[in-house]
Amino acid sequence: MRDGIVAPIVDILSVGEQGLGHFDAIIAHFGPAGVRAMYLRDAGLISGPIATVFHGLDVTEHGLVKKFLPHYRRLFTQTEALLPISELWKKKLISWGADPAMITVHRMGVDVSDFPMPQPRRGAAGPLRLLTTARFVQKKGLIYAINAMCAAPGDSHLSIIGYGPLEKELREAAAACPARVTFLGKIPHREVLAELKRSDVFLLPSVVADNGDMEGIPVSLMEAMALGVITVSTWHSGIPELIDDGVEGFLVEERNAGQIADIITTIESGEVDLASMRVAARAKIEREFDNRELDTRLEQIAFTLAGIVPAAEPARVAEAVS
Repeated sequence: MRDGIVAPIVDILSVGEQGLGHFDAIIAHFGPAGVRAMYLRDAGLISGPIATVFHGLDVTEHGLVKKFLPHYRRLFTQTEALLPISELWKKKLISWGADPAMITVHRMGVDVSDFPMPQPRRGAAGPLRLLTTARFVQKKGLIYAINAMCAAPGDSHLSIIGYGPLEKELREAAAACPARVTFLGKIPHREVLAELKRSDVFLLPSVVADNGDMEGIPVSLMEAMALGVITVSTWHSGIPELIDDGVEGFLVEERNAGQIADIITTIESGEVDLASMRVAARAKIEREFDNRELDTRLEQIAFTLAGIVPAAEPARVAEAVS
């Protein structure tokens, strides 16, 4: 085995006639990257078995899917494996003609060891503190989080981390209850985690955008669950595969600020065993979304693609990125 190499798949014209050589396995992250890898292999510029990760936008955004679906269907017959990150995306690929036998659901995850969970039996010190961190784009559903805060009784408070094209619209909505919503802007990830540890609830009311764009399974929810922060999200995309409603967090209908406000009230009332929910959420992340275990599984997938028995040296893997 040759030394492990992570090499981005670049445009054919940039590769040159000599190509990139042979790889034991080629992992292409996002459908279009898999298509590029396939055509590079067709051109003789790379060789090796190809597995493509299907994540989110590449499966849902109307314009992108229209452009690439014919190429995806060729990918399904000309390459070796498909790695959707959710059961929902697996069903989507099958509906497009993919053979179920070549599909393995492979999750995205978090480094669980980086997220020590505080004591699960802890109460809110004062008003309920909610946190959202997201790009200010339609699919994140932030307008419904703000509307819910303005509608909810009590004096709970929402902090929003992020930035993006919808900032003006969101700030205008928050002007209806300025004391209950604070915009923290763009901050480093370590500060995001510090804010998360100080929060009682992580709120992410994701929706299907007008252009079809959807979440995969948001890592931000995984981080909150790993830290034992109560999560409130929506029945959207692969999120129900992460959060069992009422067990590991709460799910509401998309675009329903009223339901979000009701959940906030329920949490504040003490009607729910939040300690048990925190423990269940942490256990779910450890069981299914721990990067250490997921990395081991991906390595095994690479060895299987290569048709080799794992040895002391790692497989030579090319990772294609868009």
